[in-house]
Amino acid sequence: MAYLKQIRCRNCGAPKITRPKTAYVYCDYCAVYTDYDFQIAISQPESHPGDQYEALLVSLHPRIEASKLANDRDRFVDCQRELFRCHMASCPTSYSPRIGDTSYQSSLLDYLATSQMVSAFHEGAQQQETELGRAARVLRWQAGQIRSDTFWRMFDAYFAQTEIVIRECAILGAFDRHPDQITPQMAVPACLSVFVQGWLPHLAPLDADKLLNKTDLQGQYTHFPDPITTKRHCGNCGQHLQVVEGAHCVLCESCGSKILVDAAEMSCQQCGAHISRVSGATLHSCPYCDSESRLLM
Repeated sequence: MAYLKQIRCRNCGAPKITRPKTAYVYCDYCAVYTDYDFQIAISQPESHPGDQYEALLVSLHPRIEASKLANDRDRFVDCQRELFRCHMASCPTSYSPRIGDTSYQSSLLDYLATSQMVSAFHEGAQQQETELGRAARVLRWQAGQIRSDTFWRMFDAYFAQTEIVIRECAILGAFDRHPDQITPQMAVPACLSVFVQGWLPHLAPLDADKLLNKTDLQGQYTHFPDPITTKRHCGNCGQHLQVVEGAHCVLCESCGSKILVDAAEMSCQQCGAHISRVSGATLHSCPYCDSESRLLM
């Protein structure tokens, strides 16, 4: 069972119609920041920060650890600003299209660095971070899905840490400086939305529904039944094709051929392989043995 996410503006209630170009989703009607599209953030070619970021991370590591030991929060924040600035340059689609505005970028850097500082220095947040790491290490998979008995410990730790960080950021006034005017009340569901987008596809249906209910996001998702498909074989290149029920002709995305699938597959007289006819072809060469022998139904 797949899920289709539907986004509505937290300000005016309008549905999101157009496809955002970056992970930051803004309302099509009032331009208010509405959600974060996790799939865009991880699917773009520049989603990996690259060597420059990794080198900066290594070079800043001693300063970051020293700032923790000295309880020097200002120094830690400066390091985080530097890291996030480099990450923004390397992975622009993970951020707002507005990061080209220096004032916007500076305010966002302040907010992101502050949230990292809270995660690193607040005792409760650190405890949940440790618990989150432990829970992640004991995750277990079964039949391509995460086992229920290993998932919820991780969710509970993430949820608890998120609440702590957002509460402390609010106390520190970080939301007052957020360039998208995000409030703590908006930040909690936004963080949970990112978590749900990342983990929902890997959960069994009962756990998926439970996650949506616990995060109060069930209204944003619609069940999308898995399509009924049949395995066929391209008559040109031999690649497997997943053909939906009722299809007559499909495009093989491996070689670009149009394949007729409204009749049973044929068998090669030479090697016995089963293949589907290429649309418009009068002669067929078996893609598995190159035989041009007559193909039988």
